Amino acid sequence: MVKLSSVSPEGYTTDADVSPSTVHKDPKLAQSKERHDISGKKEHLRTKVASDLEEEEQGTQSLSSERRGAFRWTLPIIMPNDTWYLCFWYGIVVYALVTAFVEPLKMAYFPVQVSLQAHVFFAFMEISATLIFFLDIVFKFFLAYQDPDTKEIITSSRAIQLRYLSFLFWFDVVFMFPWAAVILSANPGLFNFQSYTTADMSSNANSMSSMSPMQPPLAPSTPAMAQPVESSTALYISLLGLLKLGRLYNLFDFFNRLDLSMVFDQVTMTILRNFTYVVISCHVFACIYFFNARVEEFKYDSWTGRNSYRFDGQPVSVQYLYSFYVSLLASAGLGDSDFYSNSPSESLIMSVFMMFSTILSAYILGTVTLMMVKGDKRSKVFRDRTMMLHQFSTYNQLPDELDTAMKQHLNLHYTNEHMSDAKVLAPYPSAITRRVLSHLYLEPIQQCSLFYNCKRKFLNAVMAACRTEMFMPNIQLLSEGDIVADLYMVISGEVIISSDGRGGDVSTRDGNRTLDPNGSVISIGNSSMNASALDSSKIFRGASNTSMRNPRGASSMVRGEKRGPSQCFGEVAFFTDTPQPDAVWTTSLVRVLVFPRRAYDGFINTFASNIRKMLTNLKRDCEKDLFTEIREAFELIPRTPNDLYSRLGHYMKEGVLTTIDLPTQEIEELRHLLSGNKLKHLERMQIINSSIAAFYAKMEAQSVIEFLDAASKGDEKTVKKLLKQGLSASCADYDKRTALMVAAQEGREDVLRILVQYKANVHALDIFGTNALVGAVRYNHPGSAAILLAAGCSLKDCTMTIKTDVIMSIVDKDIQKLTDYLSAGADPNMSDHAGSSLLHVAAGEGYLAAVELLVDFGADVLIEDRCNDAWGSMPIHVAKRMNVHEVVAYLEPLVHKALAARAEAQRQKMAEPTKGMLGGSNRYYMRPILVPSPSSRSEDEVVQL
Repeated sequence: MVKLSSVSPEGYTTDADVSPSTVHKDPKLAQSKERHDISGKKEHLRTKVASDLEEEEQGTQSLSSERRGAFRWTLPIIMPNDTWYLCFWYGIVVYALVTAFVEPLKMAYFPVQVSLQAHVFFAFMEISATLIFFLDIVFKFFLAYQDPDTKEIITSSRAIQLRYLSFLFWFDVVFMFPWAAVILSANPGLFNFQSYTTADMSSNANSMSSMSPMQPPLAPSTPAMAQPVESSTALYISLLGLLKLGRLYNLFDFFNRLDLSMVFDQVTMTILRNFTYVVISCHVFACIYFFNARVEEFKYDSWTGRNSYRFDGQPVSVQYLYSFYVSLLASAGLGDSDFYSNSPSESLIMSVFMMFSTILSAYILGTVTLMMVKGDKRSKVFRDRTMMLHQFSTYNQLPDELDTAMKQHLNLHYTNEHMSDAKVLAPYPSAITRRVLSHLYLEPIQQCSLFYNCKRKFLNAVMAACRTEMFMPNIQLLSEGDIVADLYMVISGEVIISSDGRGGDVSTRDGNRTLDPNGSVISIGNSSMNASALDSSKIFRGASNTSMRNPRGASSMVRGEKRGPSQCFGEVAFFTDTPQPDAVWTTSLVRVLVFPRRAYDGFINTFASNIRKMLTNLKRDCEKDLFTEIREAFELIPRTPNDLYSRLGHYMKEGVLTTIDLPTQEIEELRHLLSGNKLKHLERMQIINSSIAAFYAKMEAQSVIEFLDAASKGDEKTVKKLLKQGLSASCADYDKRTALMVAAQEGREDVLRILVQYKANVHALDIFGTNALVGAVRYNHPGSAAILLAAGCSLKDCTMTIKTDVIMSIVDKDIQKLTDYLSAGADPNMSDHAGSSLLHVAAGEGYLAAVELLVDFGADVLIEDRCNDAWGSMPIHVAKRMNVHEVVAYLEPLVHKALAARAEAQRQKMAEPTKGMLGGSNRYYMRPILVPSPSSRSEDEVVQL
């Protein structure tokens, strides 16, 4: 360990320990040390001293770096969207624009000496612009930026500085530095003190015989003989001031931000941008063109010399206007008989500018054309559709009212098409789209009674599948008898549910209302109605007593129930697949959420429980209105002991019916009691009940198929989901096959445990007479068989089904299969269709193992054959006929033992005392029965007791 002494920045002395193991040694020094270790201790000591000195030096450097790190400070990173930086950045843009106008003007129209020493404005602009551009360079070393690939905000100081230094920094330095001012200030010998008049006359005396010499462009404030005149070199050096025009690259970013921020509309933005580009380019060229004449000392044949009378004694503003006029003519590709280029330099400058103007003009024309074509494209589509509608209406002779309604529909579609949800939300990801749809439609859907108690996930799916449609006032949305393919829910506005189309007032629960004339309809996909569409509805709202005309032109009114936001219409016909019972009319500008049947059919399997809730809510709402009407009808009939009201007491609560599932006789009496709309509601309610029952049966059948399929595949998740949805674990398909049978047949033990846990019927039989255990044994799934046996399942009820399999196991000498069947509860004494028992078959086949197994499971060795050819023969007789001696040897003692046991049982039964009455005394009689012993009979003799 080497002890080092160092001085802290505060002046206090501190000690630091530096371990040699942490010091990085020079490899060359280490190799030198190894070589000198061989020569002797002297070299070794010298190397050690050098190593110690190196360690001390490195330790000092390490300590000093630690001290510097303790007092290091960093500048904060500047975010591009900070308010103060945005203000500074806009100031940079303004200064760049001012510099773009001032620098060319100063270069062309003002003497260099004045710009450096005498003019305060130019001096201020030079200093302030340099200072502001310098601050901009400093800030860009700490300005965060967005990575173009990952779209992340980069805040690493090193990454920011490397990116800035790699390209843009050098251009900013060149555009910021006042090159002309510095060079001209450092070389005062570039100026000669002589009068403009003397210089002009001496230079043009030979060529200007009839023309007076041209005066200087700016009248000097000093005497003519003492006016300083810059040399041509000074003039060329002043061209370096044009480098500051490079700061105009911020102008492109400025217009891009202005365009994206939507401060101005597209037309205004395009005009402002193009006008700015044209003015700047024409201004710069005007100054350069006049500067060229100044460099040529205003020769008589130059564009200024020929028009000296226009410039002599005129202020800078007039001279600039002439120059700008020439620039604008060149930009537009026009010419002038007075202002034209004559010298090579003028021609060169004019050619370059005209080429640039050609490119600029092409850009301007392109932007304007794009803007106009975009608007013309929409208007062309509208005009084409209007023309098609006119031709269609003329060809088919549509009524004027219907033609007007279709035109209004087309107009509303054109004005509100840009507000379509599908178009607005198309660029955004699904997460943002769901949030927007939830904001727009979730609350109205939740307030709808039809979606009461439905889960949020289901509501989100409904919103994603729905579209919105906008209808004008006085439009018949649905007619009586229509087949409704969509479910409609009102988002805004009102509709009238009309029970008939005859004349009368528009009655609602809140009062009477008259529908307004002239309407249209619009279907714009997933669209949200904007304020302009709402305001446009005022056009179609008339007075409360205005008459309404239907599309056919007949004057009529509509009577019915008013429905507003979060209320549905057409729901009965939609869910029951029956014709629409009522007509639906709009009373104002209405926005409707449309749930298509295609989406509904897809949700039946995905959201079965929520569809059930919707149907339950529909039934509840319909029954509520119907029960109220029936109660009103009951109040009008007199009470008798056996009247309908008394007989329906079991179905009523607090005087109101609780169900419409009534006996047939009561239903018929109720029909006679009701009339008009009430009878119509009753019939509708019966249709709803039958439709709901059929739907439940259909859904259950589909769920059963899905349930059985999941059970056969071992899909525990789906099985549990369907069971939790209320599906019975014992449900069966059309063959009465249950999930238990399918899972047992496929050996799905986990599914079997789930089904047993949910109390599935293990004794259920299908139409073939088999249960779940038959499948488990037949397809060799002992684990499944064990689960079913533990649950109480048995094969005793499946004898007729399994006898063929059991007999074939004996014939095929499959002892394992026979063991499985007998272990599962198969009857060992079962007989085949000819009357032969399993023991007869096994004895006839000479299959001793099967005979022994059957006897072990309780097969009767004395069982008789019921076959016509061998009526009454025992298995031992069959074995003797087939000369199967080992079977005979095995069965013979068992038969003797069984015969003896049978005889003993008969003897005991016949020896029971018989009690009789003779002469009032009790006498007991013994009925002797003689049974020959087994030894006294032949083995082939049939014993009949």
